[in-house]
Amino acid sequence: MKSGGKCFLVGIFAICALCRDCLGLKEVRIEVPTAVIQGHDAILKCFFDSEGDKLYSVKWYHDAAEFYRFTPSKSHPIKLFEIKGFTVSEENSNATHVVLKNVSTAMSGKFSCEVTADQPSFFTDMKTAHLVVVDPPKNSVSITGAKSRYKIDDFLKATCTSGRSDPAVNLTWHLNGRPVDGPQVHKYKTNVEGNYVSSYTTIRFRIVQPLFENGVLKLRCSANLMNVWFRSAEKSIQLRKEKHHELHPEAEPAWLPSTTSTDFSNENYWMYVARNSPESTLIFEDNTNSLAKPLLINEAIIAATVIFSYNFR
Repeated sequence: MKSGGKCFLVGIFAICALCRDCLGLKEVRIEVPTAVIQGHDAILKCFFDSEGDKLYSVKWYHDAAEFYRFTPSKSHPIKLFEIKGFTVSEENSNATHVVLKNVSTAMSGKFSCEVTADQPSFFTDMKTAHLVVVDPPKNSVSITGAKSRYKIDDFLKATCTSGRSDPAVNLTWHLNGRPVDGPQVHKYKTNVEGNYVSSYTTIRFRIVQPLFENGVLKLRCSANLMNVWFRSAEKSIQLRKEKHHELHPEAEPAWLPSTTSTDFSNENYWMYVARNSPESTLIFEDNTNSLAKPLLINEAIIAATVIFSYNFR
């Protein structure tokens, strides 16, 4: 008898489990924007398949506080719960969409959608996502310190600055469209007020011929805040040629000062790179010592000849 009772209970639980699977919710899916700019509207979405059951309710929570409920069986299906700083556009909200108006940074956090099926299952499922409300800088980014012309072997040092924001802006340097990072780049953040942060970054490198395309180097600083705010500033820098650049105009040489030391008092020592040779390296100064580090290296073999120019006085 006891054995039969146990089998009966197991059978009841199995039937309940099957019914729960048949009648329960499936594919509950939440869509919350990763980031929204402060003062804009945010649209929260929650989709579900009730598997034949009627919908009992949809509830939305910010962290643990409920702020919106949709109950289709009610004469007035939408019910709003007061939370400081939250304004729901009731006329644009329903069972699957909730529109938050004029969002503030205080609304950043965890948002959850809880869906409950009607009887007989009353099955409930909840999905959660995070939203960040950002307050971008009021002004764009700016580049300072870079001159319009440089000659070979000069050092360029520039600073890119962004105004205060919440959270901090991400700043990236580009040379001729290619992103640059490493020991020649330094990034800084300064807390200015509450959660607001001011961001800036510096770059310092040695001027070499391969950096210039058609005699121009384009230095750009790009700023982004999550995936909702983008700005950039750009400087065009020209190469200032010296007299020795005109020694062999027929070959249109690119002159790179040799790193080899010499003791010749009456000669200038240069390494001449033929016009058709691929660029060798882009050399940047290491802030910790006087050695230079390569940034970009072509796999091609450099065709170079050494020219000695003797200046007799």
